[in-house]
Amino acid sequence: MKCSTIFLLFLVAFFIAGNEEVTAQRYCDKGIIKTSPQCLRDECTSECQQQFGKDAHGLCDSNSCRCFQPC
Repeated sequence: MKCSTIFLLFLVAFFIAGNEEVTAQRYCDKGIIKTSPQCLRDECTSECQQQFGKDAHGLCDSNSCRCFQPC
């Protein structure tokens, strides 16, 4: 009984680890779309989504807004 329980736990752990790998997504750099004195992340993401679609994300890099989109 103990061996089967250990084996079952191993299978569950393996399944969970496998699923994390599948859900990981690569993002491609779409470049800088805007440079301003102050970059706000929400505004940056909103502008990226307008240009590249709802799955795009914006990140502030110093005073620049850089867009990323799933590859």
